[in-house]
Formats: sequence, C-alpha cells, structure tokens
Amino acid sequence: MTLTPDYSQWQQRDELDLLQIDAPFGQALIARQGAQLLQYQAHGQSPMLWLSPLARFQRGKAIRGGIPLCWPWFGAHPHDSSLPQHGIARQLDWTLQQAEVTPQGASLHWQLQDSDTSRALWPHAFRLELHMQLGTTLRLTLTMHNLDDRPLTTSHALHSYFPVPQVAQATVDGLDGCSFYSKPDQQSGKQQGPVQIDGLLDRVYLNAPDTLTLHRPGLPVLQLRSEGLHSAIVWNPGPAAEQHIPDVGPHWPQMLCVENGNALDNSLTLAAGGSHRVRLAIAEQSVAC
Repeated sequence: MTLTPDYSQWQQRDELDLLQIDAPFGQALIARQGAQLLQYQAHGQSPMLWLSPLARFQRGKAIRGGIPLCWPWFGAHPHDSSLPQHGIARQLDWTLQQAEVTPQGASLHWQLQDSDTSRALWPHAFRLELHMQLGTTLRLTLTMHNLDDRPLTTSHALHSYFPVPQVAQATVDGLDGCSFYSKPDQQSGKQQGPVQIDGLLDRVYLNAPDTLTLHRPGLPVLQLRSEGLHSAIVWNPGPAAEQHIPDVGPHWPQMLCVENGNALDNSLTLAAGGSHRVRLAIAEQSVAC
C-alpha cells in the first residue's frame, strides 16, 4: 500500500474517518464508511461531484453526496421497511486493501466482507470489492461475490450526485424511448426526448443504454459510461426538500442524481459461489471515457 503524506492523509470529520487526497492530478475526499467517494476534481477540471453543504458525518448514517453505493437493495427493503433505505453497504466501514497515489493518478481498492453487524441486517455471506481509479476520468469497478450456499437476488446502484448551476436547466440524454417507473406517483411511462426536471423527479429507467449524457448549462457536459448496469435512476427532491430533507434543504436546485444500477426488473441474481462485476466511467465530454 502506498499512501504518502505528500499526497494523502486520513482525517476525522465528526464521527467518520475520511481520506483526503491532494496530488498534482487532482483532489479527492473518500469516507471509510461506505467506501464513499465524496468529492473529486481532476486538475484543470470542474468539481465532478456534489456534496451537500449540510451533509452529516455520523456513524451508521448515509452521507448526502458523492457516490454512495446502494446494496444489496435499492430504495426501501422489499419486505421489511424497518431496514435501512438503500441497503447496508453505504453504512458500514470498508477496508482499504490496496492504494497507490502518484502525481499522475490514484488507484484504491476497497473491500467489505460480511460480519456479525451485516448479518444482523441481511443474513447472507458476501464480499464486495470496489476499485477506484482517479485521473482525468473517474472509473469505478464493483465486484459482488456471493459466498452463500444459495442464490442471492440484489438490486443496487452507484448513486451519483452531480452539481448543476440550476436543475431546471439541466437535461439528461440517452434515455429516449426507455420505459420508466415514477416513484412519486407510482406510474409507469416511456421517456420521450431528453429528461428534463421541473420539480420532484424520481424515476427508475429500465434497460437503459450504457452511455448517458448530463448537460449542465454553465458547467462542462458529463458523460457516464457503464458496463453491467442496466437501470438508470434520475432524482431530484424538488422544493419539498427544504422541509423534509434537512441535509439537502435549500440546496436542492444545485444537485441532480443520475445513477447507474440494476433495480426493479433489472435486479440481479447471483448463483451460490457466483460473482458479478460492473463498471462506471465518468468524464467531462471533452475527455474520452
């Protein structure tokens, strides 16, 4: 493991351990809890991710921003609403297995293994591996291993938060013709043209293409390229966030979630002893993913 004090250091923010990287290639902030990339900015580029100014750094609580990992279920648990929203992976501490930070980039390999804590919430044996590659392009590779003696069905997402100058002016291209499920009104539909946001929007798009484009007037266009992730989720809480989501509050117009995952009919079943690997690359459009 190569974590030199020249380019990286651990710090404490409230209850959580954070890894701060500040190197010639760029800057990053990563929480040990959830192996959650909170902030990333490559040299000469705009900040890629949105972290709420009101984010809370509390043990066992989700951090509002960056790229939390929703696993092994997306949204509410299908059978027990008392279990954590979006699963357990983003609320547990991961182990940094390997790390290399150089002037040109960083490679970080995180791992989460089932434990007494995880089995109390989800009684299955598993191992997750998350590989982060930080450079002009952000690359995430998630490998899910079923260590159980029976098949496991999971839904999951890389829940990316992006900064936008004004969410009402942002659009998402690539989902034209895709079927979606709208969670607020519990209705299904089919997308026509770019996705536009005019208030609360919370849609899961099924069988989504592997390339999505986020247009943000005033900021660089972002391209998202995925492998093995067949759902896309587009979410903004709208003005109700000011009263009902305290760690977003009045900042809801400055963020948009465009997530890649496998949810609803795209949920994934892993055979006993099986594994599945998914990838996501995010870059400014002028940079090849």
